[in-house]
Amino acid sequence: MTAGPRGFVVRSTLGWPRLSVPASDLAAAGVVQVDPMADFGGWGIRWVIGPRGKGRWGIATRRGPGLEVVRHDGRSIVVTVDDAGTAAAVLETYAREQA
Repeated sequence: MTAGPRGFVVRSTLGWPRLSVPASDLAAAGVVQVDPMADFGGWGIRWVIGPRGKGRWGIATRRGPGLEVVRHDGRSIVVTVDDAGTAAAVLETYAREQA
């Protein structure tokens, strides 16, 4: 996973699948508690209808804190990562700069 001035990118160790949100499309980023079974129906890469009624991708490898990146159209990506708070703060900074 990478979070920086160009936006957000997450990909598997093989390089595919790859999900990204360019900095110009970042609406918000934050920390959410993830329960893979309750939120996505299991572990791994999943797609569901999210709480905003829009598509929500999840890459859930464990239960606990995760990073949620939201696009301007309401779609989002949730990834369980170490130190989700730092990643969210970095992305929020770039989202504000794009606004």
